[in-house]
Amino acid sequence: MVRRGERLGIVGESGSGKSLTGRALLGLLPPEAKWSANALRFDGRDLLAMRSKERRTLCGTRR
Repeated sequence: MVRRGERLGIVGESGSGKSLTGRALLGLLPPEAKWSANALRFDGRDLLAMRSKERRTLCGTRR
């Protein structure tokens, strides 16, 4: 769990899926792409229940 005020960094080798993970979180994958998660929450909000447009509005708006 990443708490308010903390930061998360994704580190890995080239081609390991860092950018793909970020795109999936923001809902920027093409419609035919498939991804899954058991739970995904940010600041108490269920990101899996949000539409991708709603998730994108969270980018850079919280400190």
